[in-house]
Amino acid sequence: MLLRILSILFPLFAIAALGYAVGRRMKPDLSTANQLNLAVFVPALVFGAMAGKDFRVQDHLPLLLATLALIAGTGVVGWLVARALGLEPKTLVPPMMFNNCGNLGLPLAVLAFGQEALAPAIAMFVVSNALQFSFGIWLLDHQARLRTMWASPSILAAIAGLAVGMGGMALWPPLLTAIRMVGDVSIPLMLFALGARLADSHIQSVGFGVFGAVLRPVTGMAIAWAVAWGMDLAPREQGLLLVFGALPPCGDQLHPRRTLPAGTREGGLDGADRQPRSPGVPAHRTGADAAIAAADRATKSADAQACAALPLEGPGEMS
Repeated sequence: MLLRILSILFPLFAIAALGYAVGRRMKPDLSTANQLNLAVFVPALVFGAMAGKDFRVQDHLPLLLATLALIAGTGVVGWLVARALGLEPKTLVPPMMFNNCGNLGLPLAVLAFGQEALAPAIAMFVVSNALQFSFGIWLLDHQARLRTMWASPSILAAIAGLAVGMGGMALWPPLLTAIRMVGDVSIPLMLFALGARLADSHIQSVGFGVFGAVLRPVTGMAIAWAVAWGMDLAPREQGLLLVFGALPPCGDQLHPRRTLPAGTREGGLDGADRQPRSPGVPAHRTGADAAIAAADRATKSADAQACAALPLEGPGEMS
């Protein structure tokens, strides 16, 4: 059993360790690679999985509903704990709801359950992303426009893939192979970026970070078990839901600077679109560019930026 767990986790730690070593020695700037991952590689991964003949969304509806219930349940727990501790809910609710289901969740699902588990794991990833780009942004700014969600490359790729799959359209096999090859770049790049960013980060407020890093997986596994039992999911779907529930939050979302007094607005908002935007993004950027920038700020840790279980401070952090 221990050897099985080690064999599942070793590739993840090995790639992250390689990224850490390269980050320490070469100090690479991965911002462009992360942007490419958001805009090209991850969408290709999503589209390639959902446009295939072997993916039927109706077969995974119970798992997707269970994923929604799990995300909602962890959010409720985060809200209750934040209130009990006197914290602003936006400090704890986002990392409780939106975990590291990209660079950790997808490879874990494949290594634990086989290649056939990739498509349902990606569907769960898309559900989490859709909530991040809608409710997650609204939670930070109640006046934010939800059109940001529809400009997310991953969401657009999911919609296109579902349209192809459910419409019975058959893509030219060499084209689908090329798309999937591009998508295969995303997961190892996520893990490599995780290690590289850890090499250039500084750990602060260990106590608060450990609290959030432990609370999220413990709560997630408990709710996942209850939901899986209540919905009588199939064994593989139960396993996928438990893995999803056990994933840690992203370190940027546990940063102590996000512990704001009640009623304090989150900074860094674009006054024109009322959308969160990354530092350095010109205020005049609108439409898809501004939406992608807002999505990058709200969810960069889960999609393309490397995440950690402890609060980190380094280049590209959320403020």
